[in-house]
Amino acid sequence: MSRREYKEKEVETLPAGYQRLEYIQTNYNLMQYIDTGIYGVTESWRFEFDVEPYDRNYHCGLHGTLGRGGSERIATLIVMNSTLNGRIDYVCGGTGYKSSDAYAPANQRHNIIVSKDQIVVDGVSHAKQYRTYQIDDYSLILMAFEYRDGDNTKTCSSGKWFGIKVFDNEGNQRLDLVPALRLSDSKPGMYDSINSQFFTNSGSGEFSYA
Repeated sequence: MSRREYKEKEVETLPAGYQRLEYIQTNYNLMQYIDTGIYGVTESWRFEFDVEPYDRNYHCGLHGTLGRGGSERIATLIVMNSTLNGRIDYVCGGTGYKSSDAYAPANQRHNIIVSKDQIVVDGVSHAKQYRTYQIDDYSLILMAFEYRDGDNTKTCSSGKWFGIKVFDNEGNQRLDLVPALRLSDSKPGMYDSINSQFFTNSGSGEFSYA
């Protein structure tokens, strides 16, 4: 297959009424994210992110879901600060985050795959601990992670998002998201070609985009 043929196959076609965007950007201060409405996430789900973490000296959440009143969760985030610039942390079932030796530095575009027992950053694999777990009482959110602040559930993230794919524990692709603009109301969001569904921001304000 030639390079030209490969590029042609990679072009996604959106339905009428949508315009493809290069990326959408989440703003940590506005707690922006997508709520997929998908329940039953387990440690065996796989996530593929095409993302550029945005350096806001805090976290770029990749995905998250709370369980049991917020005491346990499945989540992955990139830690953005002066000493841990781009370290990928995660939690699967327990209350405390675990650190990996995977890094995705800020202000660089990365391909990140998160699965049950590994994190792959730009083609390089890193081991990840796990335990068998399933979340039934909170839905999967993307482009952020959730945490408890007293009695309140909060989310946070900061990054440019070029595409996201989600696969369940049986390997079925559940989501294939690309940045898009809905022309009828100029709403930016992510269009899912698997379910022909458009997701807009579930937090405050609107996503930035280009």
